Amino acid sequence: PGYTMVGGLRGCTLIRIPYPKLEEALIYFPGQLKLMLQSKGFDIPPEAHRFMPKMDDIHKMVQGLLCQAFMTLDIDEGSARALEPMLEKSVYDAGVFIEEQGKICDRMVLLLHGRVKWCRAGKMEAYVEAPQHFNSASLMGFRRRHKASLVAMTACVVWSLSADACQLAAGRASQQGDEQLRWRETSCILSRIVGEAAQSFKSMQSTYQAKLRNMRLFRRLQSQILELLTRHLEIRTFLPEMDITTEGKEGDFVCIILKGRAETLHSSSADASAGANIGGGTASVSNVVGAHEEGSTIGEGVLLGQSIHTATVRATTLCICSILHKSLITYAFSRFPDD
Repeated sequence: PGYTMVGGLRGCTLIRIPYPKLEEALIYFPGQLKLMLQSKGFDIPPEAHRFMPKMDDIHKMVQGLLCQAFMTLDIDEGSARALEPMLEKSVYDAGVFIEEQGKICDRMVLLLHGRVKWCRAGKMEAYVEAPQHFNSASLMGFRRRHKASLVAMTACVVWSLSADACQLAAGRASQQGDEQLRWRETSCILSRIVGEAAQSFKSMQSTYQAKLRNMRLFRRLQSQILELLTRHLEIRTFLPEMDITTEGKEGDFVCIILKGRAETLHSSSADASAGANIGGGTASVSNVVGAHEEGSTIGEGVLLGQSIHTATVRATTLCICSILHKSLITYAFSRFPDD
């Protein structure tokens, strides 16, 4: 710096913000960076600031989350950038409720940074780390109240898209002018992806029970259990090259592929003395040992008490899957013990 700071006679307290932490915070809030620079008299366009190149990584992350949320690969990075002004940016401290069980569900949440826990009736059922999305069904009109609470375990950065913001974009799009033209294009993008996702969800929901009935794992179950599982249908989308399960990690759900393909990978030790590892030794090599298509089940070992995945299952195309958590299956069997 081109200046010297000297403490007063009564001393002073300084809060030091390391550059990496400042950068980590501001890349999630591009609008705030511009305001901060303007307040200090700088007229540097945000695009020229050294923080801004990392915004590309953020938009790519948002693009991936939107593709997962709306079950499509048709959202490119340009669309993600166009939708960015409609997303509200927030920071939640550890212990703060991001969403609360029983409250009205009217927004989709994109977790860009941090870790959250998923709680029902005050009891933690699972935790997830960023990047992750929640409540996309609320924009499609399928979920009215939160079935669980989402609580920050660390400081969390959240971008959210509310139903009100969608309506506001549609209202601005109906006006005239260059600014309204941009909103019209954004509104059209959003309307298209939400509409197509809603149609896909309805289609899968209407055929889900029949799919379960035709699967070896579920075909002998009572109709009441199948109806219960159908009412609690949870859809999760995996992009190509994403792991559905990971070898050696814990898992508490059975996954059914409703659309797409995946492959099973099993790691094995390979001789690395030829120079792959300095000093010799062994290296882990993943081998493809199986394939999965529509109707395949993954993670059935959960029903037998197995909690650790013995293989990695990786999506080779866009995979739309239904997730049956162990807690739901246990509840279903407790309701209908004859099965």
